[in-house]
Amino acid sequence: MLKQATLSLAIAMAFAQNGFAAEHADYSTKSETVNTVDAGSLENALNYQSDIVVNDTAYQFENSKTDRFGTTYIYASTSNSNRLWVRQQNDTINATLFDNGVQKTLSVSSNSATLTQYKLHATGAEPVTPMVASTTASPAWVSMRPQAANSISVNAEDGFESTDATGATFFISAASFVEAEATAADTDTDTSPLAILAQDVEVFNNALVEAGVTSFSLSPTNFYLIEDDDGDFFGDDDVMAKSEYGAGESDFINTVHLSDFDDGTFSRANSLVVTDSDESRVGQFLYFSKDSHLRYKPFSSSSLAHAFGHNLGLNHERSSLEQVVAGALPYAFVEDGVVATLMASDNDQDATRVALFSDPSKTAEGVTIGVNSGSDTADNAQFLRKAGPILANSTNLKSDSSLQISDSSVTLSWTPLPGNIEQDIFNSSYNCNLYRADIDAYTVNSNVPFDGNTTASSASIDPDTDGCLIVINWVQFDDNTLPIIRAMQEYRGNSQIHVDNINVSTVPGASTSVPIYVTDANVNNADLDLYIAKLVNVQYTNVPYDDTSAAADIRKFLTATVTGSGNNRTLTIDIDSDYRNALEWIASLNATELQPQLVTMYVNLAGTTDTYSLHLDMRGLFNAVPRAYSEKLVGKATSNGGDVAVTVTETVAAEDVSVTVLTEGFTDWTPEFDVASANGESTVTVTAPADLFDGKDSQIVMLKVGFGSDYLYKNVGFVASDDTGSGGDSGGDAGGDSGGDSGGDSGGDSGGDSGGDSGGDSGGDTGGDSGGGTTSGGDSGGGGSLSVLGLLSLALIGLRRRFTVKRA
Repeated sequence: MLKQATLSLAIAMAFAQNGFAAEHADYSTKSETVNTVDAGSLENALNYQSDIVVNDTAYQFENSKTDRFGTTYIYASTSNSNRLWVRQQNDTINATLFDNGVQKTLSVSSNSATLTQYKLHATGAEPVTPMVASTTASPAWVSMRPQAANSISVNAEDGFESTDATGATFFISAASFVEAEATAADTDTDTSPLAILAQDVEVFNNALVEAGVTSFSLSPTNFYLIEDDDGDFFGDDDVMAKSEYGAGESDFINTVHLSDFDDGTFSRANSLVVTDSDESRVGQFLYFSKDSHLRYKPFSSSSLAHAFGHNLGLNHERSSLEQVVAGALPYAFVEDGVVATLMASDNDQDATRVALFSDPSKTAEGVTIGVNSGSDTADNAQFLRKAGPILANSTNLKSDSSLQISDSSVTLSWTPLPGNIEQDIFNSSYNCNLYRADIDAYTVNSNVPFDGNTTASSASIDPDTDGCLIVINWVQFDDNTLPIIRAMQEYRGNSQIHVDNINVSTVPGASTSVPIYVTDANVNNADLDLYIAKLVNVQYTNVPYDDTSAAADIRKFLTATVTGSGNNRTLTIDIDSDYRNALEWIASLNATELQPQLVTMYVNLAGTTDTYSLHLDMRGLFNAVPRAYSEKLVGKATSNGGDVAVTVTETVAAEDVSVTVLTEGFTDWTPEFDVASANGESTVTVTAPADLFDGKDSQIVMLKVGFGSDYLYKNVGFVASDDTGSGGDSGGDAGGDSGGDSGGDSGGDSGGDSGGDSGGDSGGDTGGDSGGGTTSGGDSGGGGSLSVLGLLSLALIGLRRRFTVKRA
């Protein structure tokens, strides 16, 4: 196998322009050899948290974090602000160096390393919309915004902190894995999408660190294999992926594919529209789907971080947009021909692109990379500090609310959010049916008298009130106060019923009591009807619980009864103890229903328009559904066969596991697998024979690993590969032929005896006779003092091999 350093240097010497080599239609590279670190020393540094030296700079261990798929080690320079992020995953190590904001990939071999800077040849127009929309008037709720309380911040004791970690889930097309395997022969780095995406996440995290954002960071939650290459996300029946998303574990979802991109376009994202230039207008956007598309590339880049930035409301530079808002923070910075920040468009191909958010407190390439005030303000970093913690997290923050009604008074009760700096209550004409996290959805009819105490949990309500009572809790980030809808409770003084707006638990086996107050003590319990809101196409329909046909999926896991007499009745909702009875219902939910985590229900007094809402908190069931993980997702089928494993987070009997072939042309193969269980988890390992791809047109085969239900499964696969990993015949042939021919002929033709003899003999003998593997043959074959033509021959052979996948 040709080493990354050899290939990059070969092409760089022949085609270098402005320091970059024209290596590929989509990108070019600039590489330098590093002799101060190699694979062994890097692994030792991780094991003992010792210094890593890259050329003349020492990097000291700063911290590490571990997720389901690997561990990230963060090293900081002892002499400047540079950082080195090292990712250990699947027994491989990948590293990214941020050199004054410039992203470089550190590839290590047995005796040296290579630093490579990649430059994307972006030419297509990125399909995004302006993310700051000017408004004509301030919403009424803005007048309630309290002044910043400097004594409380997100990091202070008793300050507000998000309840969940922030996660990203990736849906990767089968074609991306085929492309990854085709490019694997050209590099020492791991080209698998899982490895590259994990590094891409750290590019985003490093930019957050550099921006001073300490309140959240991103981790990979899960990876999924999808069949099509058009950018789909979870399947309609994929309850495992839907539950993960609905539970709030997947705050960002991204699909990785090759097709459906314009030429020169490498990412596109669903872009958040910020109300106007005032970052204090930002609220929760639970209904906003933070999704994006990424074009697979065989190396880490800032494209994913750029897409995530759009998800959070960050813009390109002002000059690239038709509509801008003077004074708004979230814009990128570009100094023509010099430097462009992470969120900049690709219009200026001459500028050095840095993986940093615009920030007037930082410099790169000798230029301040932001504007701190005025009509041309550009400070994405400050915007993220002030609004990012709310926008990045998809956890629902609504609490239960209740009404205590007597002949002379009405009291509203709720649970205040820990760490709030002030509370307010207002009356809205919004009917409280769907929980809305974006506060602009609620009209403000009037304020409810309330002292705003941060710990208060009740307030007296005018008995003549008619509307939806909204409780706002204000939280603070970086001296910026933001509103969170903490409670919403209907109350109409002339209504014949009053129902508490409870978040009904769906934890398997749970029972929730919902108080109902009826003004007429003679009302029959059978006249208190329950409805469940269900999204059908683009409209909600109210499904009567008593309709055994329409509500069949709901009634499989939920039982509702009304009991009591007089003015006080109780709606009791019981959840079945087996989560599997809810799988069909979860499968029927779409993304709009999953992400808010609350399904609206109604209690109606038959024969009247008196209707009150409550909510089914689906997080109990979402969390009960097991998760399935695969460290490789797609295994390599070589001349030695191959394997791929899936771990499910519950114990599954072997007889309940199924493995089904999904790819046409492989129906004659019955996959063999074994099941091992320990610590409440089961791991299914599927093996592939050495001749799996003999006579096949496809270079990848997809499998569905099922766990006792059609709705519980994980797709995995095998890709055809010539990487034996053991230096067998394949390694010997490649070493002999490539090393001998290229080293001997090219070196000889250019007049270099050393290049000819050493390249030919060593490459042929070592690679061919000893069977030392592709790496050994390639290294020895390229060992002579080759001329430019010799290096070019090596490069062209490597490029030729990129498009050849050997089948055993």
